[in-house]
Amino acid sequence: MLSLFLAHVAAGPAGYKREVLVGWQNPPQGWVEVNSDGALRRGTNLAAAGGALHGYKGYWLSGFAAKLGRC
Repeated sequence: MLSLFLAHVAAGPAGYKREVLVGWQNPPQGWVEVNSDGALRRGTNLAAAGGALHGYKGYWLSGFAAKLGRC
């Protein structure tokens, strides 16, 4: 199964935005896929991260989020 959706991406100091077509395909049977991301806030240097685990049928299994503090 292949899922497609539009993501809004901001890039550059002027806040230029563009749309990007993003795809995700289920992992093989017996596998789990982990998607993760992180962010850093300029000025304060505060960081956070999070992610999601999906099974081979595309179902959400678990997720996580964490404040990482100053970097």
